[in-house]
Amino acid sequence: MSLDDIGKRQAEHGKQLTDLSQSLTTVRATQMRHGNRLDELDAGGGTPPYC
Repeated sequence: MSLDDIGKRQAEHGKQLTDLSQSLTTVRATQMRHGNRLDELDAGGGTPPYC
């Protein structure tokens, strides 16, 4: 394996890590929104979406 091949693989892995990091950030943000919404409903605020 040449240094050029290693560099290309590192670049691909870097992109994959960036994509995974962005996906995890999206998941965490969604979890936080859902958690906040559940807290609102538990506190009696707002109406459930099915009403």
